Amino acid sequence: MLRILLASTLLLTACASRKLSQPADLVSASTQVNLEISSEIIHEYTDPYNVVMQINLESKDGQWIRVDSAELDLTNTDGIVQNIIIGKDLNAWLQAKAEEKMIREQNADITSLGLISAGMVLATLGATQNNNGTLAAGGLAVGGASSYLMSNEIRRNKAAAQHAKWIPETHLYVPFTIPSMSLVKRWILINSPSGRVNRKAILRLKTVEGETLTYNIYLAGK
Repeated sequence: MLRILLASTLLLTACASRKLSQPADLVSASTQVNLEISSEIIHEYTDPYNVVMQINLESKDGQWIRVDSAELDLTNTDGIVQNIIIGKDLNAWLQAKAEEKMIREQNADITSLGLISAGMVLATLGATQNNNGTLAAGGLAVGGASSYLMSNEIRRNKAAAQHAKWIPETHLYVPFTIPSMSLVKRWILINSPSGRVNRKAILRLKTVEGETLTYNIYLAGK
């Protein structure tokens, strides 16, 4: 029964969402658009000095929006110095994070497989010796490690579906098109040498037609 409840909980939390946790507010637009924007800090890749933020842009009508340039304005009155990482620095960060993730996931999977093997040995020993305690301990070890592997795989699949692809081509500053009634995912890396970030930023989108759209983006809630 417990395993069924656990599996049900994992499936419910595995659903990917089109909208992120922080909805943006439209400040001004030189043309009429029906565009929903939301953002979220991706904590898996964020550390005290580098913030990864995903921005989802979803068209809600028949209009295609061709973004020629995007700018995230981090100007603030608190004197917080923040930098948008681009170019070779961005590529270096992407490579470093990819390697870190590979090592982290490999180690976690090996640990779980080790627990499953140990649990199977205990369960077999308990069954052979008619020792219910050892048998139960082995079963718990196998069940726990198997559940972890399953939840980890579900988490990875959800992240792959919900998150932007962390490649230079999907960076916010690369020109992109939002097709009608479609969702586009973009991301940006913010470096803060002091470890402080302001709660709000201004996102400016300029279309190929010369129109400008301005939104308030929230990094830490409204």
